[in-house]
Amino acid sequence: MLALGLIYDEGSRSDAARLGNVALQIIRDWVMRFNERGPEGLINGKTPGRQSRLNGNPPAN
Repeated sequence: MLALGLIYDEGSRSDAARLGNVALQIIRDWVMRFNERGPEGLINGKTPGRQSRLNGNPPAN
């Protein structure tokens, strides 16, 4: 949140990345998630992507 606060106080994303000890891409992702969903968007959840090939059912013998 401090890194995002720095950006919203007109700081650079590079400075925010250094403050958060993360890469610029992560700062970009955080900003996009925050803008779309607010603070709730920063809570880790299931990542989007392809569905798992494993369905939890044991193989048939």
